[in-house]
Amino acid sequence: MARTVPNRSALTPTLALALAAGGAVSLTAPAFAGADLPVERVTLYRSGVGYFEHAGTVAGNAVVGVRFETERINDVLKSMVVFDLGGGRVGGVNYQHKQTLGQRMDRFSFRLEGTTIDLLKQLRGERIRLRTAQGEVEGSILGAEERMTTLGGGDHPSITRDWFVTLLTPSGVRAVPQLEILSFELLDPDLADELQRALETVATHRTDNLSEVEIDFRGDGERRVAVAYTLEAPIWKTSYRLVLPDATGGEPTIHAWAIVENATDSDWEGVELSLAAGRPVSFTMDLQTPYHLARPDLKPPVLANVGPTVYDDARLRELEESMDEPARNEFRQQMSKTSGRAAMEMMADAVGASAPSARAGGVPQEAFATMLAGAAASAGDVGEQFFFTLDEPVSIERGQSAMLPILSAPIEGRRVTIWTPNSQTPHPMKGVELENDTNMHLMAGPLAIYDGGRYAGDAMIESTARNQDRLLSFAVDQDLQTAREVKHASEVQSIRIINGSLLRQMRQSQTTEYTLSNHDGSRPRTVLIEHERTPGWEIAGDLRPISETDTHYRFEVAVEPGETVDFAVEIERIDRTTMGVTSIPVETLLVYSKNGKVSPEVIAAVQRAMDLQGGVNAIEQRIRELEQERQEIFNDQNRIRQNMNSVGRNSDLWARYSQKLSEQESRLETIIESIDGAQRELANARRALAEYLRTLTVN
Repeated sequence: MARTVPNRSALTPTLALALAAGGAVSLTAPAFAGADLPVERVTLYRSGVGYFEHAGTVAGNAVVGVRFETERINDVLKSMVVFDLGGGRVGGVNYQHKQTLGQRMDRFSFRLEGTTIDLLKQLRGERIRLRTAQGEVEGSILGAEERMTTLGGGDHPSITRDWFVTLLTPSGVRAVPQLEILSFELLDPDLADELQRALETVATHRTDNLSEVEIDFRGDGERRVAVAYTLEAPIWKTSYRLVLPDATGGEPTIHAWAIVENATDSDWEGVELSLAAGRPVSFTMDLQTPYHLARPDLKPPVLANVGPTVYDDARLRELEESMDEPARNEFRQQMSKTSGRAAMEMMADAVGASAPSARAGGVPQEAFATMLAGAAASAGDVGEQFFFTLDEPVSIERGQSAMLPILSAPIEGRRVTIWTPNSQTPHPMKGVELENDTNMHLMAGPLAIYDGGRYAGDAMIESTARNQDRLLSFAVDQDLQTAREVKHASEVQSIRIINGSLLRQMRQSQTTEYTLSNHDGSRPRTVLIEHERTPGWEIAGDLRPISETDTHYRFEVAVEPGETVDFAVEIERIDRTTMGVTSIPVETLLVYSKNGKVSPEVIAAVQRAMDLQGGVNAIEQRIRELEQERQEIFNDQNRIRQNMNSVGRNSDLWARYSQKLSEQESRLETIIESIDGAQRELANARRALAEYLRTLTVN
């Protein structure tokens, strides 16, 4: 479907933001009245918005009506741009601001609520012509009232209530039953017109889901105009096909499709469609509803005999300051001789002559519509985003979806079998390892794998930048049998003394032995083992993975047809523990010494520290024994004193108790002296031990 696109880059259009007047839009590609402005360009983004561009031809001054869904109007108010590409200008954009039905009805002198009787009550005093079966009745409405009336005759009449319209006629007051009124006519043409407009307001309120924007184009002759805006739109999606080569070799081929929905009320005929990989920031804001701020209600000040005050104009002051002294004096003299409107005009002329005009000059603007037309390739970067632009115009009927091809190219890749032992899938998976060398950004989406001309499975590809690698799995590899065994071990690597503390370094190791058996007798396997990463552990030895992620190491193992391969991964962790120098017995250190884990110097230093510690311990033991003896004497003295209270002072037993107490007091004095001496010895022993350990470092 061919078409001709004008060279917009060669034009210098007049750009007008339609935000000045507001607008309304639908997710529909809107219908344009008064000019043929079909959709020419559509760009869909991954953030849920779409860019829609319409273009067509107008002649002379033209008003183009645009209809949008009211709920979408705010998107247009913050994004709509209008171009006159033939040297004309945009006079303005008008639209209906958002109002409730009650707000719209407030401008009428009556309300269309309730029955016809309710309306006639509001029209009291207005002239009206009633048509009845007996003829016409004209008069001014006095009111409407409910009365009892009799229906039928004979022996069984029925009595009911009916409304009567009371009119003041030339012949007097007349009440006309509502049941007899066939029609009525308001004789005041202005009031009849107001009633008609009120009814139209009620009728249009039911279609408030649509709003119209009128764009006023001003210019001469036929010329092209354009309107562009952004709206909420379904995100476009991608779907891929990956064709793996057969046994003869070759590269895999990837095919990408874009799934696009035309969720509008208009058909897209020959539209230039672009698909953006980026996600621009987009939000909604209610710009259609009028907002009013509350203002304080102040009484007008009344000042008697106060004359007008003329204040300096800021622009005039700036102008005077820019002049030299002679020119400033002359200008002030002219201003002093002139007053009122003439002075204001002279000031405006002076300011205009010395300052640049806001309307003159300016930076020439290219048509906004050319921004997306510069990409020569089908895909590439535009600004900060990556775009797919369909090479051929696209036609999609309203409410329909389409799957459009956007990529078909060879891609660097190879077959692999992926084994992730701790995953929810215990079996190894057939997969492919791809490198995106297509020079296109691959969006996230499902990918169907075809192998040997037949469907092989599905995969999910994440968003993949150019030259980025991606690992995908699509089926269980039932011909590869796997097993693994995990072994743990620990050993002391060294024991040293650092700054008076014993530092023990231990190596914890974990060895995982993998067994891979390829029961496929015709095709070898390239197995990628995903070994789980454990925080704090590192790979031991010279073994290194081909790649790693945040959660796994990947090791590559080749398994030939019918072959079984054993593969081991060892990880290690070094633990360092600090403890007291005397916390490990010398006998244990001697065992470590035989294995080269502890040096003789460390053992000698530990032995010296233990000797010093032994001295401290002996003194502490002697002090404890003295304290215990003193406490036993205290207890015995309390017993003796209690017994002495029960015997006479002249008895032999009293004398014996007294002698015993005297001997114990002598012993207590000796014990106290011994404890004091032992405490001094203990302090010296502890000081000697601390001084020895304070700077002790032995490897």
